[in-house]
Amino acid sequence: MNATWTETKVSRSAAAVSFLVLLGTFLYFSVITPPLGPPEPSAQQIVTWTHSHEQLLLFQFVPAYTAVIYAVLIGLLIQLTRGSGLLANLAWLAMGANFAIALVTFGLYFGLWSYLQRGGSDDGVVALRSIASLFTHGQLIPLGVAISCIGLLGMRSQVWPIWLSWLCLVVGVEHLLSSIAFAAAPSFSTTGHQMTLGGFVRLADIILEYAWLLAFVLVLAIKPMRGLTHVGPRSESTRSSNPAL
Repeated sequence: MNATWTETKVSRSAAAVSFLVLLGTFLYFSVITPPLGPPEPSAQQIVTWTHSHEQLLLFQFVPAYTAVIYAVLIGLLIQLTRGSGLLANLAWLAMGANFAIALVTFGLYFGLWSYLQRGGSDDGVVALRSIASLFTHGQLIPLGVAISCIGLLGMRSQVWPIWLSWLCLVVGVEHLLSSIAFAAAPSFSTTGHQMTLGGFVRLADIILEYAWLLAFVLVLAIKPMRGLTHVGPRSESTRSSNPAL
């Protein structure tokens, strides 16, 4: 099997996995997840939703499986770019952190379900639910690291259009800085959407996450061969001039 066919398979596989991540993320936020806002759910809304959707608490493992698929996607993109060194290692490290956060989130929701079976108080329900939902926002930092690394690897290898690499960098940096932006101008209201900087970045987080996944689905599925002449093993001079990358 020649190298070109191998790269075609990898790129189309990455497109398929990107679609799975996109689908899993959409289904989770549209069907499975508790209401996240804006506007933020009030304490009474949290209690009401939790008691009426107890079974859904047991399906909060979906982000953990999505994190595994996300790691497969990042691995395929690293392979497609012939990535190695610091950038590839950082991307893998970020995927491990993302998976760990997803597992902790599931543990909190499972703990919440167990708490309900023991007749837990409404105050405890609100506390556990509030903590669990915030871990979802915590995943943005490792995702931002991984996506940024993929963007830089794509720029170096030129295996896909340059605009796609820039899109990855924009998404990655936005994810990395969103927590800082939210801390600088918090947006938290149970009655409406506060268009502070924090409120804007929460909206941008969702839009950009869908955007980069959809872009990879389209580019790698429709034109999997684009730029593959640049994908071969790097020359020794390139390796020596960029040992860390």
